[in-house]
Amino acid sequence: MLYVPLTLAGECCTIVSFNFLKLQNRILPKELEYTDGELQDPLEYRSGESVLVLEARATILLNNYAAAGNWQLWRGVLAQTEVLREKLRVGADCKVAGLDGQIIHPFSQDSRIPCLDSTMRTIMRSDGNGATWIDQSTGEDVDEIVRRYSSMKFGHPDEVKYFAKLAAEHFLGEIDGSELLFEKLMGAAEIGATICMMVPGSRNVPSASNLVFEEALDYINMGMFLRGLPSLVNIPVTRLRTSTSDYAQASEAQRKAIEDGTKSVLPGPEFFKHQVYVCFFDDLQVTGSTQARYRNHVIEMNGEGFFLFTLLNVDSYQAASCPQIEDEINHFHIPKTLDSSIVEIVNHPDFVPVQRLLKLILSVRNRGILRFFASDNFSPESMEKLVLKIIGNDFYTQAEFEPSVRIMCEVACVRDKFSCVYSKGDAMTPILNIPRNLSLKA
Repeated sequence: MLYVPLTLAGECCTIVSFNFLKLQNRILPKELEYTDGELQDPLEYRSGESVLVLEARATILLNNYAAAGNWQLWRGVLAQTEVLREKLRVGADCKVAGLDGQIIHPFSQDSRIPCLDSTMRTIMRSDGNGATWIDQSTGEDVDEIVRRYSSMKFGHPDEVKYFAKLAAEHFLGEIDGSELLFEKLMGAAEIGATICMMVPGSRNVPSASNLVFEEALDYINMGMFLRGLPSLVNIPVTRLRTSTSDYAQASEAQRKAIEDGTKSVLPGPEFFKHQVYVCFFDDLQVTGSTQARYRNHVIEMNGEGFFLFTLLNVDSYQAASCPQIEDEINHFHIPKTLDSSIVEIVNHPDFVPVQRLLKLILSVRNRGILRFFASDNFSPESMEKLVLKIIGNDFYTQAEFEPSVRIMCEVACVRDKFSCVYSKGDAMTPILNIPRNLSLKA
């Protein structure tokens, strides 16, 4: 049985590389392990070849041996690939390795700066056996983690705290367990470089990811202090406009083509004239387009180094073949309709509105019940938080959200509650009479 159809062209190399990782994790009986026998089709060393292409060539052999049931030679290809992969890294002075000697997400070998990465887990959709989501490496049921992640994505304060502590523990654990990462951070400090934390950008309203890593930063910096390392400096990144509501369902090509105004505006030459080592934190890696954009920007700006940390990675073969998989994860516990789970989040005493929650509340899908649901279920304090953030963002300029913005303002009695911000003259247009054709392009 062949595992996957293969091609070496274009973007398929990325998919092939992760198929290689999946094949690499296959558990074989002890008696079938490779014992340095002769390979029928040895992999030759090609100087300057990228790791992705090497793994693509290796995967073809692995598929052939698997189809023939020759597991000893199958193991031999794995052993030989590891040797050649190390040769390519050393020969290119690439410094592109995953933590603890494992490549998690192979970077291009043309990196001119040290690039490292780590994730807490790589997950994939299960084929059955009760669990919906499993750990890619161990097969462990991770439905509970994905359930808590889903709640966190919509801003549940308890889950934000849970993932913040988890992220801090894992990041500091990687420093303790990887001499390579510790040396890079210490080396950056010794030359006077500033170690910076960046997360995906937002426009006035934070994402849940922003909240998680802002809280994690306090724990991380205490851990850095105890390890004799400098603290990370949080570098806020903004967006000029709100990102599309269906981003989580977009393919990699669609994500790359998204309008520039909705993308994070990254620090420019004035920032990078200082020596900076960038640690980019994200909650989920699906296509890798966001992470690659930050990494490539740091390389182009001649930063001192780049470290990528993600809470969860999605199996890249599944991500490439099913773009909406991120949307499935986000809504694993929180539905797309207004229900008690939304009420629990919004009325929590530590509630902070986040982008994804506001988009769900304002969505066309929920507009028919929004007025009654909000007035019956959201506390006055929560309504005030919601409306202030809704207006602080640019939702009222977008056709898909603007009618729902009006409803929320009416439910919140904006005219009475926020009378202090109204002009005393007649020139001001009250918020409830915003022209329907108002847009940023006007």
